[in-house]
Amino acid sequence: MFVSMEVITILGSTVTIIVAMASGFGWLVTRMDSRFAASDARMAERFAMVEGRFSGMEERMDARFAASDARMDARFAMVEGRFSGMEERMDARFAASDARFAMVEERFSGMDARFGALEERLTGIEHEVTEVRIAVARLEGPPRRLISVR
Repeated sequence: MFVSMEVITILGSTVTIIVAMASGFGWLVTRMDSRFAASDARMAERFAMVEGRFSGMEERMDARFAASDARMDARFAMVEGRFSGMEERMDARFAASDARFAMVEERFSGMDARFGALEERLTGIEHEVTEVRIAVARLEGPPRRLISVR
């Protein structure tokens, strides 16, 4: 079997082109992989930097919140101390007011009883005066008329 030089050249060229394309693709993959690795390293570095900033901010915010909580707790304790004494004083004042109202109510009920007795006495006097008027009218007789009846 005879193979011509052109066929051998074409086969050699084809193999060379295929090998060149495979090596070019390998070079491209290697280069892209190194670029991706560098990009990943830069992003990891930036993420670490941002994470450091956020952790610092978080620590500062935690410290601020803790200080604010301490101030608010102290303030609430002070207000609660004021109100606890005030509550006891208000309870004492209300108890004194209740006692005074009970005393006034007792006096009013006494006055009410006295007014009831007075009303009964006045009603009795009114009945007696009415009876006296009737008795006087009977004693005097019928009223005299200006014109005499014939």
